[in-house]
Amino acid sequence: MGAAVSLVTPNPAAGNVDQRVSSANPFPMATVAATSGAVTNVNDSATSVMLLAANTARKACVITNTSSAILYVRLASGTASALMFTYRLPQNATQEITMPYTGIITGVWATDPNDGVAVVTELV
Repeated sequence: MGAAVSLVTPNPAAGNVDQRVSSANPFPMATVAATSGAVTNVNDSATSVMLLAANTARKACVITNTSSAILYVRLASGTASALMFTYRLPQNATQEITMPYTGIITGVWATDPNDGVAVVTELV
């Protein structure tokens, strides 16, 4: 005989969610809450710099550009550039990265006015 299956009543506050596919829930997703975070500042630079190292424990991150120059953010190995980027952040723009991406994140500013930073918050 097969193993018994128990159903868990969905309760997002307790960390469990309804993962059954239905017309009301066509793309079920489990939500895993972060338990801590770390905030760092990365000075603006016209050469590609690492914003976050790869981290398999990362749940999400938030990047805010305070520089007057555009920040090009790359979610992939390699060098960020104005031609090879994932996100383009003008001054005071914020990008939340909530998809399950745990690899390296690099960035480069269009110029180096030396007037701002990338404020990077990593949630684990």
